[in-house]
Amino acid sequence: MNLNIALNTIIYIMVFLFPGVIFRRFYFLDSNKSQFSHGHLLERFLMIILSSIFCLIITFVLGFVLGEYFGLRFINNISYEDFKELFKSLAKNELPVFFDQKENFRDFSILFISTYIFSGLIGWVFYVIVKAFRVDDVFLVLRFNNEWDYLFKVPKKNLVKRKPFQKLNVSLDILTKGQNQEVLYQGFLYKLLYNKDNELDSIAISNVSRFIEIDRIPENENKITDIQDSIAKKEYKFSLYKKFQNKIIFKKHIESDIFVIDKKDIINYNLIFVKDLNFAFFQKKWLILIIRTFIILSLLIVPTLIIFIFVESSSEYFESIWKRIVFALLSITQLIATIGVVSSLVKKEDGVLILKSVCLFLFFGVFYLSFFSIVPWYVVIGLSISILIVIGILERKGKEIERLAKEKLAKEKSAKENEEN
Repeated sequence: MNLNIALNTIIYIMVFLFPGVIFRRFYFLDSNKSQFSHGHLLERFLMIILSSIFCLIITFVLGFVLGEYFGLRFINNISYEDFKELFKSLAKNELPVFFDQKENFRDFSILFISTYIFSGLIGWVFYVIVKAFRVDDVFLVLRFNNEWDYLFKVPKKNLVKRKPFQKLNVSLDILTKGQNQEVLYQGFLYKLLYNKDNELDSIAISNVSRFIEIDRIPENENKITDIQDSIAKKEYKFSLYKKFQNKIIFKKHIESDIFVIDKKDIINYNLIFVKDLNFAFFQKKWLILIIRTFIILSLLIVPTLIIFIFVESSSEYFESIWKRIVFALLSITQLIATIGVVSSLVKKEDGVLILKSVCLFLFFGVFYLSFFSIVPWYVVIGLSISILIVIGILERKGKEIERLAKEKLAKEKSAKENEEN
């Protein structure tokens, strides 16, 4: 009797709780992932139940539409009567007779797994839609609890006017507590770091400068002269910010890729959105239309490939579920590589970085040659190894180019400030 009760409970949990848990896990991502466990126990339990019912409805409606109108069925051997018999047996705390046959148990297992996969996929798609189209700004019920993200999020065009798809960089002036006096840092936002309670823990910035204020007194004349000599020699260490009658302010560049400031040391900060002028070419309407179409197709391809895994096919290349899984994973990685190529072209990156993206695209693409039996597998392995070697060479050159580009940008900024002062 105890075993039957345990089986009854497990089945109900698998049907009415797991899909909701998976949906929420894939909906609360990135800096919002800690929101998954926030709230009272009863509130979370009800949200999980509602999420599970929502995922089950979408999954079965999708299965019905594909089966009735397109002839594509996930599982051919399961009918409404089978579900009815299953829940009747569970209500009586009995093991369903339907499970006596190995094939039926296998079909139900595949159905459960596909439901879980669709639940995660639905959660991820909803997260992408909410974030990409700012749905949470319109429907506040979908708003996440993390207010820091909304504060640093790129504002709407009516607040900061810009061209379509023009990138905005977040520039920060952060005033912090020092040992003897307050210290002011300036840099571009890299990432917000949170603790386990979803509270801001620290701020990571890049291209960092520190403001140094020196009183114009005889004791500091040598120090001021040394800094001015460094500026004159263009050593890329200091730049003149402002001169006053009784003091002078310099900016010292900090040689660091990422600089982390603890929240408890922050007194206040100033936030400025800086336009990226490299995106001025987006004035062409046909280019905007192509990019938007590509984004929409990318969002549709991933769910289509997931559905394809569970659709039976008579083709020799897709006759088994394992072949369909391999094809789906290969296609998703190829899509990611394609996005990388498009992103490199859009950002007008250096030729080496664009070539690296193209090589990644080719690396995943050559595996199609073996999958469809176009060339032998050993030829594909040879080609993939060759491409990996080229990618390794381009990776080293790309890092050097990025380093030189950052130094050039900082030097130009420093030189401009010195000319202005």
